[in-house]
Amino acid sequence: MRAVRPLPRPRRRGAAGLLAVVLALTLAACGSDPDEQTAPRDDPPPEVEQPDPPPEVDDPLVESDPGVEVDDPPPIDEPAVEPPDPDGVPELVWVHQHEHPINAVAVSPDNATVAVAEWATYLHQLADGLLIDVVVSPTRPEDLAYTADGTRLAIGMSLGGVLVVDPADVEVVAELEGSFDNRVAAAPDAALLALGDRDGAVTLWNLDDAVAVGTLPAGPEDWVQALDFHPAGQLLAVTHSDCRVLIWDLDTQALVGEVELDTGEGSCLLSRAFAFAPDGTSALGPVREDGAPRLRVWDPGSLDVIGELEAPDRPRDLAFSPDGSRLAVAANAVTALLELPGGDLRHTFGEAATIGLIPTPQVTAMDQEGGHVVFGWSDGTVELWRLPGAEELVAPEPEPCEPLPLPGDVLFDTGSAELRAEADEALEALVTDLATRFEQATLTFVGHTDSRGAPADNLALSEQRAEQVAAWVAAWAQDAGLAWELRTEGAGDTALKVPDVGEDGAFLEGAGAINRRVEILIDAPGCT
Repeated sequence: MRAVRPLPRPRRRGAAGLLAVVLALTLAACGSDPDEQTAPRDDPPPEVEQPDPPPEVDDPLVESDPGVEVDDPPPIDEPAVEPPDPDGVPELVWVHQHEHPINAVAVSPDNATVAVAEWATYLHQLADGLLIDVVVSPTRPEDLAYTADGTRLAIGMSLGGVLVVDPADVEVVAELEGSFDNRVAAAPDAALLALGDRDGAVTLWNLDDAVAVGTLPAGPEDWVQALDFHPAGQLLAVTHSDCRVLIWDLDTQALVGEVELDTGEGSCLLSRAFAFAPDGTSALGPVREDGAPRLRVWDPGSLDVIGELEAPDRPRDLAFSPDGSRLAVAANAVTALLELPGGDLRHTFGEAATIGLIPTPQVTAMDQEGGHVVFGWSDGTVELWRLPGAEELVAPEPEPCEPLPLPGDVLFDTGSAELRAEADEALEALVTDLATRFEQATLTFVGHTDSRGAPADNLALSEQRAEQVAAWVAAWAQDAGLAWELRTEGAGDTALKVPDVGEDGAFLEGAGAINRRVEILIDAPGCT
């Protein structure tokens, strides 16, 4: 069973009414503790008045004659969820507060986890936000990309290149050479990785043997800000910091052409908002017409403009649903969902700052069914939203004889062995589940700390915390008439679950939260 966590106060980013007014005007002009999680808000996010329908434009998903032939993209699976209900509102499923700005998010192909790039790369369980692992890299992670088969996770670092990780055991399997501010994108065939950096260069790597197999001819000196593969795998879009997007044909390593973006900020250093549609028939990116923000639609082969959509101001990141019917947008002051092909604003998510740049939505990703949206913010917040009509994600149940550890930050205040009032809910859920499985058992509670502090102090604190949990469970078991034998142990900082200190010696708060825990060992019939 999963440990139940206390729920903090909802975060506030600004006045909801002011957001609604600002966003409505914009669209009209253009047309705590690290392990805390937040329950869905009782009051729904502010609904934004829908703008008048935009003027007739060409359907952005209708093919035109391309200047360069592009292989037919792989077939698109039918949508796994119903189209969004116009009368429904998104549900905030969980929130996790990290310590530093979120640089990238990526959902695994099996929909099990979401990788989050902060000062380390954290792996959360997608269904409930449970923090399950961390990859500590030599330098700060800047970008993330799962391969299509989910067997590798590429982590583009701020210095030194790319770490390639096997997500199954969270082990580094390769290191790819790069410069500064490395950006990554995985090709549809799962073997090819594109790596771009501050030098403006793009190198192609074969991940099967970690060998560089090509380098695109030198582009602008302005560094690479984002990369995106066409779903057929033949074209690669390279967004540079001066807002030029170069489209390369990888078969010939020839430049197909370029398009100009306009984010309204003078550069694309804060934006990676250019993307190919999942069916390959269009590509979208931000522009401005008479000062009004738009998402322009191009034919990916000819680069002819085939449409324009209304958009929130200054998009920073875009994420398509797998079937191409929805587009999540992380913009300067709002997170939103557009319905395609028309670009109608379907939902806005919560509140955002309307003055200043902090906190600001930075990045977004959609799950593999198109029913959930992840947003990462500049203040370290990560949110998962469920769209109307989407099926609820279900977290995997742990093995009956191996319950998940109880997070120490849920049970205790920092440096204290006194149970918090909120701990009752987590402990009640644990023992209620255990009572349905084991009438007789020996339960051993093992306390663990993070690596901070003196070893002797950590050992004493871990022993005291294990004893406090055991005392609470003993009282509950006595009232329930259960024949449980309870034992305690303290491990201090001798059995860290993950590294919690970076290469520079700085403590990683998110990793420390994983290490601060009380584990439960069960000796009972049926448990070996």
